Amino acid sequence: AERLTVLIPFRWQFDNSTPSELDFALRSLTASGAQSFIFDLRDNGGGILDDAISCIKLVAPEGVLAYAEDKAGNRTLLGSSTGDSVISQPTVCLVNENTASAAELFASSLRTLCGTRLVGSTTMGKGTIQSSPQRLSDGSAVVVTVAKLICGDGSCFDGTGLTVDVERPLTADEQVSYYDYTLDTDPQIQRAVSTAQQLTGVTTVGGVNDADIAADSAAASSEAAAESTASSKAGAEGEQEASSTQ
Repeated sequence: AERLTVLIPFRWQFDNSTPSELDFALRSLTASGAQSFIFDLRDNGGGILDDAISCIKLVAPEGVLAYAEDKAGNRTLLGSSTGDSVISQPTVCLVNENTASAAELFASSLRTLCGTRLVGSTTMGKGTIQSSPQRLSDGSAVVVTVAKLICGDGSCFDGTGLTVDVERPLTADEQVSYYDYTLDTDPQIQRAVSTAQQLTGVTTVGGVNDADIAADSAAASSEAAAESTASSKAGAEGEQEASSTQ
């Protein structure tokens, strides 16, 4: 089987389809020879916290993943991993200033429990948990912050964000071309790839589209993977729906 460093984009946000898609992708790609994974969390604003935790469990070994802390300082366990992860390969998370909330928890948990390297730029620092939207009599709605999101190791990224292990911010000129980059030309992806290569020595790069994960994605050529990644970027417009965490 071809040895691959595989890029899996997590654009938009985590939702109820993400865990099953990720599970299928990780198992299929591992069977096809993937030797390391890059999780692209750039511009992922979070989404549904429970679904992000389910995704973490697919990768992380046994350990506590997250707590909710109320204003009195009382903590409630939100999730823990039993160690039934479906992969053991080295991992890298690609993040930027728009990586927020549940996506930050995903990256932080993997770094703590798996030794995952974070590449890119400091994340947003949005670590609070909100209630579901409450409809008011005038037709408007209100969302109330009910708790602070605490990582399994007791740390909190709210207000500070996550610092990265390998800095690679985009220059002003690179930001202009951000949505035109392909797998082969995106400078942040290339830095993430080189980081993965340092961990594994793998030099072949592959990619999959998070909306259309399929077993044959692992065998796709670099050209097809690049087109998939470019398509994913072009569709990302920063639009987010109300979710259990922001």
